[in-house]
Amino acid sequence: MTSQRAMMLAALAFFIWVLSDTAMKIGCMNAGVVPVPAIMAIVGIIGSLIISTGSLALGRNHALLPSAGYSMHLTMAICFSGNVVANAIAFKHLPLTSFYIVVFTTPLTIAVLSAAMKYEKLTRHKIACLLAGFLGMLLAIGGASGGGDLTGYIAAAMGTICFSTNALLMRKSAKEASVESIQLFNYLCMGLIGCVWIVISNAQMPSLSVLGVIAASGTLLAIGSLCFNTALQNTVATNVAQLHYTQIIYGSITGYLIWNEVPTWSLLFGSGIIICAGLLVARQAKIEDKLTA
Repeated sequence: MTSQRAMMLAALAFFIWVLSDTAMKIGCMNAGVVPVPAIMAIVGIIGSLIISTGSLALGRNHALLPSAGYSMHLTMAICFSGNVVANAIAFKHLPLTSFYIVVFTTPLTIAVLSAAMKYEKLTRHKIACLLAGFLGMLLAIGGASGGGDLTGYIAAAMGTICFSTNALLMRKSAKEASVESIQLFNYLCMGLIGCVWIVISNAQMPSLSVLGVIAASGTLLAIGSLCFNTALQNTVATNVAQLHYTQIIYGSITGYLIWNEVPTWSLLFGSGIIICAGLLVARQAKIEDKLTA
C-alpha cells in the first residue's frame, strides 16, 4: 500500500469515528441515564470480534498475541475504557462541536504528558503552542452554540487525558507489541468489566433501540480502528495524526444536520487556533525525530 492510500484510509477512519461518536451521542441522549455498564459490555464484545475477524482476514493472526508486559497492556486497557466511558458521559452534556473542541487539544495534551512522563522536553516553541491552543479552546468554547455544562467539559477533558496517555503508552510499547494485540486486549478488558458490572450491580439496561444504537457505535468504532491501524502500518504516525483535525468538518456538518448546531465565528476562529497550534507541535516533533534518527 502506498503512503497516499494509507493517508486516505486514515481520513476514512476519522470520518467513521465521527459517525461512531454521533451514534453514541444519540444513544446516550435517548437513555434516561448514561448506561455505562451496557456501553462497556457491548462496545467491548463487538470490538473484540471485529478486531479479531479483521486481523484473521488480513492474515495477521499472529499479531493478536500479546507480547508486551501484561502490566503495560492492563494500563492501556484502563485508559481505553476510561476514554470510552468519559466520552459517553460528555456526549450527553455537550453539543458535538463543543466536544470536538476539547478533543482537538489531544496533540497538546500529549506534549504535556510526554514531558511529565519524561519522554521528551517541553521547548519554548511547544510551550508557546500550548498556551495558544489553550486560549483557542477558551475562545471556541465561549462561541459554541447549544450550551453544554461543566460535567460535559470535565468528562471530555478526562477522556482526552485517557486517550493521550494510551497513545503515549502505545508509542512506547510499539516495539514490543502489535497494535492489533493492544486493541484486542483493550476491547476484551472493557467488555469483561462491563459484563461483570452488569451482573454485580444488577444495572438497569436501556431499551432495545438504545442498545442497538450503542452496538452500531461500537461497530463503527472498531471498523475505524482497523482502518486507522492499517494506515499506521503503511505511513508515519505524524502524517496520520494531522488528519485528526478533519473531524471538525465532519462533526460540524453532523451537528448541524441532526441537532441544528450552528458554528459561530468565535468557535471557528478558536478551533483554527487549536488546529494551528497542534500542527506546529506535530511539525516540531517530526523535525526532532529526524534529528535523533
